[in-house]
Amino acid sequence: MKVKAIIVIVFGCLVLLVAAQLRGRPPSLPRGSEAITISLYEPYSEDLIVEKTISDQGKIEALVGVLSGAKSSGDHKCPSIGTISLLTSSGTGVLKVLPGHDSARYEFRFEGGIYSLPRVAYIDALVAAGIDRKDILLEGTPEHDPETEEN
Repeated sequence: MKVKAIIVIVFGCLVLLVAAQLRGRPPSLPRGSEAITISLYEPYSEDLIVEKTISDQGKIEALVGVLSGAKSSGDHKCPSIGTISLLTSSGTGVLKVLPGHDSARYEFRFEGGIYSLPRVAYIDALVAAGIDRKDILLEGTPEHDPETEEN
């Protein structure tokens, strides 16, 4: 009887642990950013595609709001394709943007964790911050289709 009780308890703990991981925690992004610098590179050639610094507080708050809605996720081996640097009076927080192979989600690394957020929200936030949508649709991402691009 004791063995069955132990198995039930261990199984229950595992279920709770998995549920907690699936729920995820948001990143602790620095507050009060004075500027944000976004640098994105082509995943395979590593050519710089866009580098933009945003100082408009409305755009900063909107972008940080979207990024703050990300949830912790499982890590994988993809290298970063860029950075989003949050510049504050006390220092800089750097998010390492991952390639975005998933058609529903986008991921970034921050302070040792990996975070995932809805792809549409991420792309829309970058566009609202002043990044050209065509610069975000990188080779190897689900939206990129070389056959339909204009020459």
